Amino acid sequence: MDSNIVHNINYHELAQEVNVKKEASPELSHKEIVSNVLEKSGMPPMSQPITPAPSVTQSSNKNDDSILPDYAKKSDPGIQNKIQHLVSLTLEKGLKEGINFAKKEDPFVMDAYHDSLSDVLVDEMKKRKLI
Repeated sequence: MDSNIVHNINYHELAQEVNVKKEASPELSHKEIVSNVLEKSGMPPMSQPITPAPSVTQSSNKNDDSILPDYAKKSDPGIQNKIQHLVSLTLEKGLKEGINFAKKEDPFVMDAYHDSLSDVLVDEMKKRKLI
């Protein structure tokens, strides 16, 4: 993930919503709350991930897959790149635009994007000490 991306996400507003929901439902994790907020922003709800066939070139994949959920790290490198691109695009262009692009993808990519984006947003809000 390129750390030089200028984020077009209002983290303060997002964190405020997350913190309010966390107070109301302390049993939920920050990731679950962010996931719910993303769904409210127009992202379809997550389904059970479809396990892809293992990639033949998996061991030679040189992509930075640190943002990918474990199940997506086993997918084809092209799919991994697509997920990473969607997350980067979302950070650059904002939630609505990123989600609109992601909606055009198959369910596996959508779920992995949803998981990855939730993790990235939570990590960034924690880094900024907003949650």
